[in-house]
Amino acid sequence: MKDQRRVPLFFFASLVLGGCLAPVSPGARLKDGQTPPALSYPSKTVTAKSAALPAPPVRQANGILVVYPKDKAEIDAPSTFVVGSCSPTSTLTLNGLPVKLNKEGFFAHVIRLTPGSNTITLCRDASPDLTLKLTVNKPLPPPPLPGSPLQILKGSIEPKEDMGLRAGDIVEFAVRGTPMGRMRVQIGKRTVDLASSARKKGQSINLGLDTAYGVTYQRSLSSYKDLYTGFYRVQADDRWSNILPRFILTKAGRSVQATGLGHLSVLSQPYLTSTIHPDTIVRLGPGKARTTPLPEGVRLLCDGFRGDFCCLEAAPGRHFWIEKKDLSGDDGPGLLPSDCVRTVNLETEGARGARVVIPLNQRLPYQIEQQIKPNRLVLRIFGATADTDWITSGQIDDRGAGEETRSGAESKGSFTTGKTFPSVATKSLINFLTWGQLGDRIYQVTLNLNVKQQWGFWADYEGSNLILHVKGTPDMVYGAGPLSGLIVCLDPGHGGNETGSLGCSGIPESAVNLAIALKLKQMIEKDGATVIMTRQTNDMDVSLATRVDTAVAAHADLLISVHNNALPDGRDPMSEHGTSSYWYHGQAIALSRKLKEAVAAELGFPDTGARYQNLALCRPSRMLSALVEVGFMINPDEYAQLITPDGQEKAAAGLEKGIRNFILQEIPPVSADLSGTASK
Repeated sequence: MKDQRRVPLFFFASLVLGGCLAPVSPGARLKDGQTPPALSYPSKTVTAKSAALPAPPVRQANGILVVYPKDKAEIDAPSTFVVGSCSPTSTLTLNGLPVKLNKEGFFAHVIRLTPGSNTITLCRDASPDLTLKLTVNKPLPPPPLPGSPLQILKGSIEPKEDMGLRAGDIVEFAVRGTPMGRMRVQIGKRTVDLASSARKKGQSINLGLDTAYGVTYQRSLSSYKDLYTGFYRVQADDRWSNILPRFILTKAGRSVQATGLGHLSVLSQPYLTSTIHPDTIVRLGPGKARTTPLPEGVRLLCDGFRGDFCCLEAAPGRHFWIEKKDLSGDDGPGLLPSDCVRTVNLETEGARGARVVIPLNQRLPYQIEQQIKPNRLVLRIFGATADTDWITSGQIDDRGAGEETRSGAESKGSFTTGKTFPSVATKSLINFLTWGQLGDRIYQVTLNLNVKQQWGFWADYEGSNLILHVKGTPDMVYGAGPLSGLIVCLDPGHGGNETGSLGCSGIPESAVNLAIALKLKQMIEKDGATVIMTRQTNDMDVSLATRVDTAVAAHADLLISVHNNALPDGRDPMSEHGTSSYWYHGQAIALSRKLKEAVAAELGFPDTGARYQNLALCRPSRMLSALVEVGFMINPDEYAQLITPDGQEKAAAGLEKGIRNFILQEIPPVSADLSGTASK
């Protein structure tokens, strides 16, 4: 899962998560006094080599198996859950309280944690000789600093990173020190006073909130009496060069000082740089949310940095952030990254696709926004100014017709737009487009698509020509099977050293994911689909990038990643469980919904919804990409089904039904009318 923190990192420690991303033989029932058996894998699903995975780090003794948490684990959360298994004919207690066992002997039991060391004692059949003990440490909250001696906690100082700034930027400062004093920051000739939280009555800012898996909860203290905060806006006459701020605390006539951790510099001039990798990650803040990735050779203007990230001006008032390692550095003097858009060309691409070609004199940064209902693609080119007199149409429709149309411009308030350009045939992939000037050096093209469902899009450069590709509806072969002509890439999550989460009897999620995906492969191949697998054995280490590349290379229509879920500490696997699915681009919403609905119905698990999430296997835009969490490895009853061949068969059948339901809805089969001609 992506990092979802929304407050400065110095306010809390890192989050301890279970695996979250599926067969194996059923968990064998334990006879009285018998220890859990070693893990086993089905010979039909996993090779003998893959069965030699290292044993998962589990504790077992006296017929009790604990797969989570690890002994001596450090868990910074208000609670955790103990997941494991025991003989189903036994009774089990945890710190004297009864533990519910399902019919297989699996359990998941939530316990509260207190700061410091927590002892967990599991006892079977009320016998002191049949116990298993482990300890979990919950970090102590940082104690407030006493009134004396006077001190500054240097490790709490913010900013911690070097920063390159420009006039108008705001620098935020924070530090913990002896409360009820006066804290100042000295930066060259500037002095900034910081405010003490202890002096703020009724403060409404909660500094201890965190978010995991879509749920916001209290991670740590909401405020600190010894915390001082403030900010400074960089002035035009500031001339800082690699300067370290000094923090000065004064109280009762005494003072102490501490040197800052991050150097501050004011950049007098921006410099030119360019991307050096395909699919360069572009963010909206240093380490924050992603936006459209950029290809190699895109030229940008760097006017600041924070730590490992460069701040890049795409247009006046619009900035992106890219890691320094993905940029060329200072390219020296040259032309400003800017150009005029004089023409927009529409062309066919393959049998059913189209592309929009925008000639430029250099590679400029861009963003793509997908809109659903109505179906649109919005392309914004930064550094570009409209001088658009021509929109040229090639053969972009089913009849092979084309036309050339001149587009004048009309003003709509502060937004200048080009007149619409309709396509020739009603069956065209692109119905019409508009262009407009969104702001200084921000040019926008909007493609209005004449389709019920979008099937994929991406952009790249050919030389300095910007190309927006639009994928058409898959060319289905009717009468040869409900999925004939469809190319599906199946991704069994995890694998190799990445086991994913562990179930109650210690079986890794990666094995369950694989078993379900292999059964699904057989089913949809019988339906006529062409299937590509990102892995077919459990010993394969496959990177996220390689999984995506496999789908792209196969020209997949669908990319479906199969996973099974877990929870972070502080949550309850007995009340939070079920089937869910995830999408990133709007084009995959309908597919995601159909998949989780069918799987939940087939297995009888709760339907917990289809949700947006920034996941690597959902981000590819060239096909419909979705990730399905079939069930929960740490819920005893769902896990009991997931590790049986019958449960895996049902999960695969649900996924197959979800795919077929989606295809039937979006690409209805050809039917014959009374005249004998085919109609759709």
